[in-house]
Amino acid sequence: MTTKEYLYQLKNIDRRIQDKLRESIEWREIAMNNSINIPEVNVQSSPKQDAMADAVAKAVDYEREASQIAVQMTELKYTIIRQIDGIHDEATYNVLKEHFVQQVGIGTMADKYLVSYNCMKYRIKNAIDVFEKKYGSKW
Repeated sequence: MTTKEYLYQLKNIDRRIQDKLRESIEWREIAMNNSINIPEVNVQSSPKQDAMADAVAKAVDYEREASQIAVQMTELKYTIIRQIDGIHDEATYNVLKEHFVQQVGIGTMADKYLVSYNCMKYRIKNAIDVFEKKYGSKW
């Protein structure tokens, strides 16, 4: 993984956490829908318990997995932000923080700093290079 890919993970971490949590809720709802419904008319057949048990087991497994992934993603996000916070050059720090953490687009940043779009891309590339020089390839 390149340094650029490492930093761009910040753009997807929150979405990935929300996706996992949403999927775990969906599994829980599937399990709840497979619960036993007692009809008004008594019927001699018994409901299939395996389907409900399987759905509940999958829901629990998926919730556990989603929770673990959420913790890992949150820790990764914290690590990357802490590394960016460790950049002492103010201009580099601002570019990295705005683009990767606050997810400000290149065009918006170019307008803010009164530079061209290509100049802003160049500044982001330079900031990524400074980040890589400071932290190496730990990823």
